Amino acid sequence: MVDDRWVWLLDSLEEYFVASSHSLVDGHLLQTSSIASRWVNLVPIKVNVFSWKLVLNRFPTRFTLSKRGLDIPSLCCPICNIEVESVNHLFFPCLLAVALLEKTMG
Repeated sequence: MVDDRWVWLLDSLEEYFVASSHSLVDGHLLQTSSIASRWVNLVPIKVNVFSWKLVLNRFPTRFTLSKRGLDIPSLCCPICNIEVESVNHLFFPCLLAVALLEKTMG
């Protein structure tokens, strides 16, 4: 009879461990990124996704949509109508967006 079994070659015990897959992803597949592949379990998943999109600049702002080939008539921020609507502008220097966030957050 032939010994037929699954073997995880990334571990010396040849058994699968989540930690070894995290090491593979973080150490080899994400070399160009300083972002870990794991979520923070203490917060809701939507907060993790929001943070991930923020760090990777993946929000559908007017600037990112235009970079993806969409025809955007104006790249200006619709809140302040002064600067280009980008992730950096919306979450950091846009004074009107900051004031709106402060008002809604209390």
